[in-house]
Amino acid sequence: SCLTHSASAVRRQALLRLAALMPSDLSAHVPKVIDRLSDPDAGTRMAAVEALSLLDEKTQQAHIAAITQLLERPSAHVRYAALKALDASLALVQLDTVVRSLGDPAASVRTAALAIIKKVPASKVEQHAPTIVAHLQDSLLDVRRGALDALSTLDASALAAHACAPVVEILRTPGCDRETRKAAFAVLQRLDSADLQGQLTTETVSGWLVHP
Repeated sequence: SCLTHSASAVRRQALLRLAALMPSDLSAHVPKVIDRLSDPDAGTRMAAVEALSLLDEKTQQAHIAAITQLLERPSAHVRYAALKALDASLALVQLDTVVRSLGDPAASVRTAALAIIKKVPASKVEQHAPTIVAHLQDSLLDVRRGALDALSTLDASALAAHACAPVVEILRTPGCDRETRKAAFAVLQRLDSADLQGQLTTETVSGWLVHP
């Protein structure tokens, strides 16, 4: 089979050909495509993600469990590919499964999980706000920004309850870079002015104006 050929270029091309099929024809090959999420070649893994994203909802539902199981694999590359595949089946994914990936040791996996969470309706995300807020202190900048982006979808009351002080603290952090400040400010803009009182000091605002 071309999907298991020793050359990664051949495997990628086979996946591209499958992706060109009608979804009903592609569905017969899904187990083999899922296997390519564990491929040693990054391009092949992403080609598998693309092919899986083209499936109809019924077929996606039938294979969600198999993709989710890949989140337990020892390879961070495989866990990342599995999350990207789940991202394409967002309406069918259990949010708890994605939130658990925030504890992954690989920053790429944590960032991918946050990108999915950002797309989930705010009403479902609020219960996980404390977990997301905790990642504002992540050791990796991309994860911290991802957490800010995920928080920016919550409504004002949820942000006031969980995120106001931690986000303001980011603005006060020496050396906070421009993009992170912009992401933090985007979150704060969703809050009512009364919720910011006592948190966003004149000093903090001045710092933002000096370093927009």
